[in-house]
This record gives sequence, structure tokens and C-alpha cells, in this order.
Amino acid sequence: MASLYSLFHDISTRRAEEAAMRFEPLEVAAGQPIATEGEVNDAMLFVERGEVIVIAGGFEVARMGAGSIIGEIGLFTHAVRTATVVAAEDTVLQTLSRRSFAELRNAGNPIAFRIELRAVEQLASRLRQVTADIVQVATETPSMLQSARCTSEYWGYSNPLPPTRIHTALAAATAFYGSPPKALERLVGLIEARTFRPGETLASDGRDDGPMYVLAHGQIDMVAPVDGRQVRIATLDPGEVFNLMQHVDEKPRPVAWVAREGVTVLAIHQNDVVKMLRTHDLPGSVMRIAMIRSLSDRVNQANATFALARLLNPAAE
Repeated sequence: MASLYSLFHDISTRRAEEAAMRFEPLEVAAGQPIATEGEVNDAMLFVERGEVIVIAGGFEVARMGAGSIIGEIGLFTHAVRTATVVAAEDTVLQTLSRRSFAELRNAGNPIAFRIELRAVEQLASRLRQVTADIVQVATETPSMLQSARCTSEYWGYSNPLPPTRIHTALAAATAFYGSPPKALERLVGLIEARTFRPGETLASDGRDDGPMYVLAHGQIDMVAPVDGRQVRIATLDPGEVFNLMQHVDEKPRPVAWVAREGVTVLAIHQNDVVKMLRTHDLPGSVMRIAMIRSLSDRVNQANATFALARLLNPAAE
């Protein structure tokens, strides 16, 4: 059992009680739905006991056990459920509404920051897993493969922008929507704007370094290598944050990021990203929420690509 109180270790009794009173228990019998794809729900669910099955596009994409978080994106954006979740066995959950989470975050309760960090870590892990699943199926599905476009990694071209322009670009980015201006000011001081030409690789696969990027202009392809070729997993539009996984788990990234056209990005150095990821203050929270929103989008896009791969090759395991 992964008690809810595993989130509460080494914080004051007052803060733990302040957080615990905002969770509501939920018991679900084996085989019963917990969340349904397409429904609108802003609650996060913490699996306290049992196991759940995550289904997207008609295919099982994950199984999650005690200690896992489900539906975390509902805390940070108004979105419909993008997957169906069913109890694999009798399961006990704890639910936290968007409103209750906001109260904890605004009060500076460390539980809010821990939920954000756990959500980032879990989404990065899910993205790695579904990327590996896509590569496995794509190996047996030639119609999904493209000639490799990845080149040597480029640093890009410096594109000096005044702080006011960078602040405006951040505030307009979908990943940072609704962020307090003062929190964004802290990030502005860490940012360097760069431009890349079509076809240039901003971050190659197999490496664990490089900045976090905010896409300000243009489109970026997320691709994974497959036996000398590549499979395109997702295409990003302006406002997204990318090149995140290695900052979260310190493992080499399984994908490359390639400019689909001329792009402008806002780069934040790896050391600054890692430091802020674990900072219990509002700017750190703003960065984590931006990462959660973008990682959630990548997982959803990757799930859709995996479902397409299974449809193209039903025999693939």
C-alpha cells in the first residue's frame, strides 16, 4: 500500500493536516471505470491501493499501481479526459479537486509542490514507455518510417531579444498560460533566444544534456530512431515546452527534436532547469506546471501515434 501520507513525510503536522483535509476517498470495484475518455473532470486521483488500466484509442497503454497519480492535467488546465481508466482490481483512491489544489498552492503548502514534481516525473516515465512501444511496433510497420532527417546537433543562432519581448512571448505560450507575471520575470532572466533553420536538429537522441526550450515561432518534429530510419511521434506548435525528459530523470533522451521549418526558441540552461524543477516557490511551480502541460500533450500525441501503429499493424505486439 502507498498511503496518501507517503506524500506527507518530513513536513509539519499542521501542513500535513491542511493538505489531508482536502482529499476525498474513493473506492472502485474491479472492472469498474474510474475515468472515461472525453469527460470533463478537474480532479486528480492518487492510487492508494490496487491497480488501474489506462486505455487510449481503444488500446491499453499503461498499468499503474499504488502511489501513481491519475488525471493530474485536470489540476492545471481545463481539459477533457484523454484516456479511459478502469480498475484492474478492487482499488482505493484519494481525489483532489482543482480548487483544493489551488488553495494548497496559494498557501505555499509543500504538498502542492510535491504533487507537481511527482506529476512531472510520472509523465516523463510514461512518455519514455510509449515511445519505446512505438519504436517496437514501427520496426514491423514500414509505412510509419521516414528517411532519417536528424543531423548533428546545432547550437542555433543567437537572437537577442529585450526582456519585455521575452516576457510577452512566455506569457503568450500555452504552457505558461495564466502564470503570475512576477513569476515569469524570474524565468526571463534565465532565457536566451535562438533561431534554427529548417531541418536542423536542436537536440539529438541518446544524449542527456541540452537546454529546455519554449517554442516561440515555427514547428518542431519529435522523432525517434528506428534501424537507421525514424518515426515521427509528434509535431509541436508555438507555445509548447520541449526537450524535458533528461532534466527529469537524468537518462539519455530516446527522441530527437528537429526544426520542421525556421524556428525561434527560448532556451533555459540545463542547470537552471534542474534547480528550479525542485524549488518550492512560485517560479518553480510555474515551470513545473508548464512542463506538466507540455509532457501531457506529448503523452497524448504519442498515445495517438501508438494507436495508429497498432491499427496499421494489428499483429504487432
